[in-house]
Amino acid sequence: MSTHALLAESPLFLDMTPEECSVIVQLSRFDEYPTGKTLLREGTRRPALHLLLSGECVVVKTLRHGAEHQLALLRPGALFGEIAFFDRGEHSSTVRSLSPVEVMELSWPMFEELRSERQEIACKLTYNTARIMAERFRKMHRYTVDLIDHPAVETSEASQLTSLHSAMFH
Repeated sequence: MSTHALLAESPLFLDMTPEECSVIVQLSRFDEYPTGKTLLREGTRRPALHLLLSGECVVVKTLRHGAEHQLALLRPGALFGEIAFFDRGEHSSTVRSLSPVEVMELSWPMFEELRSERQEIACKLTYNTARIMAERFRKMHRYTVDLIDHPAVETSEASQLTSLHSAMFH
C-alpha cells in the first residue's frame, strides 16, 4: 500500500480533508530505520506522535527482573508514542523495529505550531488520537478482565492485574 493510501485510510486522519492531511504531513518528518533499531526507549522523553508507514515493530515492557515482555506487534497504520506525546512524560514502553520501517513523526513543537496556526486541524488530530487511545483502553479492559476471570491465572498475577485495572479506570 502506498504512503498516500495508508494516510488516507488511517484513523488518525479520519474526517479530515485532503488539504488538512497535507498540512499535517508537511509538518511531519519521515524517517526510515533498519531492522533492530530502537525507535522509542522506555523511560525516555521524546514527545512525538509516530505513525508506522511500512514494516513491523514490537512494543516491549521491561519487567522488574530485567526481562522484556512483548506487549504488541505494530503493523503499517499503527500509531505509537501518543501517551508521552500528550502527557509529556516518559515513554511507558520500548518500540523496536522487526524489519526495515518507515515512520511519520509529528513532534510536539510542530504540533504546537499546528495548534497556533490551524487550531481546527489540531483539534481533529487530537480527537482522532483520543479515539484510537479509547479503543486501546477498551481492548485492554476486556483483556484484563479476561485474565482476572481466567482460572489458570495465579493469585498474585490476578492481584497485580486488579491493581492495574483500578489504577487505569478509576
